[in-house]
Amino acid sequence: MKHHNSEKNGETPSNINSMDQRQINSEIQRFESVHPCIYRIYDLIGKIDNKHVGDLVRQQVMNIENAFVNSQEWTLGRSINEIKLGVLGSDNSFKNSLIHHFLTQNWNWNDAPEGGRFKKEVDVDGQSHLLLIRDEGTREPNFLQFSKWLDALLIVFALDNRKTFQDALKSLDLVNNHRPLDEENVPIFLVGMKVYFI
Repeated sequence: MKHHNSEKNGETPSNINSMDQRQINSEIQRFESVHPCIYRIYDLIGKIDNKHVGDLVRQQVMNIENAFVNSQEWTLGRSINEIKLGVLGSDNSFKNSLIHHFLTQNWNWNDAPEGGRFKKEVDVDGQSHLLLIRDEGTREPNFLQFSKWLDALLIVFALDNRKTFQDALKSLDLVNNHRPLDEENVPIFLVGMKVYFI
């Protein structure tokens, strides 16, 4: 996690937090202006008849998306607090619904297999932080890279689907194979989802 020195340049913590909020909001707007284009590309990839070619193109788009999320324009030369949240969940876990609700305060129960990268401003103890959310979709991620990247892990399963719970435990084991999260005091959240149709 990046942190800044609250005494830098004689600025008070409240001025720094206000500057942080402006920088974070500017970064979120920059990111959100590109994100719809990435989703349109994923939709087009879904129309490719050759599955192998579609998977290759999808991987390249994911690489571009990762580079954009972690662009040097944002990560170098700034002193913003950031938290990197890795999110895992298998098909039918309603992981996407949880992320969508967190970002928009609305529920959308459609699962999106491609995952995504998201940014949101959050307040932690009165300080603005940029929350970087990395949703690996339903594909198996590069667990080595994923485990080294995250500051916290959220694993989602469906309460009425035992397979999603078993997949959640398997995912946790795979992440722990590359990084002992307990030993490093990395927060792990296991969330059970249930759909209520009214």
